Amino acid sequence: MKILDITIYYHKKSGGIKKYIDKKIETLERYQDIKHVVIIPGKENKTYNKNKSVIYEINSIPIPGTGGYRFFKNIKSVNKIIENENPDIIEFGGCYALIPLIKIKKQICSIFYHSDLINDTNLFPAPKQLKELFLGYIIENVFKKSDIIITPSQKYRNILLEMEIKNVKTIELGIDTNIFKPKEKKTNFWEKFGINNNKIKLLYVGRIALDKNIKLLIETLKNLNEQKFHLIIVGSGPLSSWVKIKANKVKNLTYIGHIEDENLLAEIYCHADIFVSASHYETFALTFLEAQSCGLPVVAFDLGLQTQFKKEFLVKEINSKALAEGIIKASQKISRELSQELYQKTKELFSWERTFR
Repeated sequence: MKILDITIYYHKKSGGIKKYIDKKIETLERYQDIKHVVIIPGKENKTYNKNKSVIYEINSIPIPGTGGYRFFKNIKSVNKIIENENPDIIEFGGCYALIPLIKIKKQICSIFYHSDLINDTNLFPAPKQLKELFLGYIIENVFKKSDIIITPSQKYRNILLEMEIKNVKTIELGIDTNIFKPKEKKTNFWEKFGINNNKIKLLYVGRIALDKNIKLLIETLKNLNEQKFHLIIVGSGPLSSWVKIKANKVKNLTYIGHIEDENLLAEIYCHADIFVSASHYETFALTFLEAQSCGLPVVAFDLGLQTQFKKEFLVKEINSKALAEGIIKASQKISRELSQELYQKTKELFSWERTFR
């Protein structure tokens, strides 16, 4: 069997979709009877191996305002690779508008619903009628004509079923609990970042973008005691420069940037106290899982996701004051017992082995 993955959401500093593809590459290496091919955008055409998988990078143009994403310049070259490789299954990772351009013959067409089509479309500055036409086209001509759509959460399976899309299955993403797990905190860990270790460290990890509500997240600091709380932001994206400027002005805000190494990222999680997010939609929220696996309670808006374990720390109203109140509440519950409870629940429910079995 040969599986071909294609996505535009893969580059050095991208997030959950890249992690999913990378973990898939690691897992499929163990199966001698499965061949794996990945097509992604790049600055130039090149082909290389990653473990047992063959990676095709296609010369692509940058997508403005996305913080590094690109779109294929020449779809013919993509179709040529597919024709030559002749896979049994083609899986599209979130790039729904690309699918009508790809020549699919007898292959099984699988779509992994990594990104929220409706909310993502609403971010674009286009007339409402045009957005509705686009959504209708994708639903009728892409989703309903695919062989299977995979959602990472039951919530989004239900949303798609309500649109009368029948071919939907949920496969949850995973986590390596051998890397992301509670560890003893080093008392001087935050010194190199100029952060007082006695403060309660709030951590956000993820894309620095409008859809993650980064501006509201930073605004939340106005409702918190700056002598007691410190926000640390890890990640990259189109708003990275803006966050850097804010970090130079706001005393209790530190921007670290993108961290590729999972072990270092796990260290940062483990030395924080509370994970915070102001995002008002997520299809799975892999970083929620990473945080809880490292023992951090998650304070976020209630998104109805299975990755939000402690409902008592979730916020109903989408505003900075309510989010701050959730942070204060969680700060009063921090304990070694809570940390272990969150880790054990993550370990019990989620793993990459379960995702790819």
